[in-house]
Amino acid sequence: MQETNNNIGFIENITSKVLRLAGNANSNEVIIGFVLSGVEKLNKINSVLKRLYPLVNEYNDVEFSVGILLRSLMMDSIQTQYLASLIEKNLNESKAKIIDELSHCCLKFMTDSTGFILNEILDNDSLSTKQKENNKENILRQFRNLQLNSIGKLSIKSLSFRSSPKRQRPPNLKQTSSGDT
Repeated sequence: MQETNNNIGFIENITSKVLRLAGNANSNEVIIGFVLSGVEKLNKINSVLKRLYPLVNEYNDVEFSVGILLRSLMMDSIQTQYLASLIEKNLNESKAKIIDELSHCCLKFMTDSTGFILNEILDNDSLSTKQKENNKENILRQFRNLQLNSIGKLSIKSLSFRSSPKRQRPPNLKQTSSGDT
């Protein structure tokens, strides 16, 4: 139990530092946004685990909740490992190409996640048509690289870079309505 508490404290310390330093980041906004959302999620889940973990032995149902939170972090870890393998696979390529590949992959991950949220909103019978439209527009405004295609599925519109706005996606990365490459 003490080792787990120490690990939770370590994660809390590191994620807090990363989030404080994030304002100074001068890099690709898609990648930074993806990483920061992951760090923020880790920080929030860690905060909850700090409270729930001591209760695991006392309440049986808490174990299930902790497991769901840890599963979510494991899925994020798999995505992060995939991004690391993408870098390794492209080590002989230019830095710009690697950044483009990473940006496209991060956008695909965000498109999938945001698509689930948007579908939940659009399928919600308790919301009016106007509320659904307002929520949809709000999501698309926040994620300007995403768009709804003709069948209502989210897809990647374009990549926009803070550090080099003239850079284009390499021709070998084609867009499809499903967001696949």
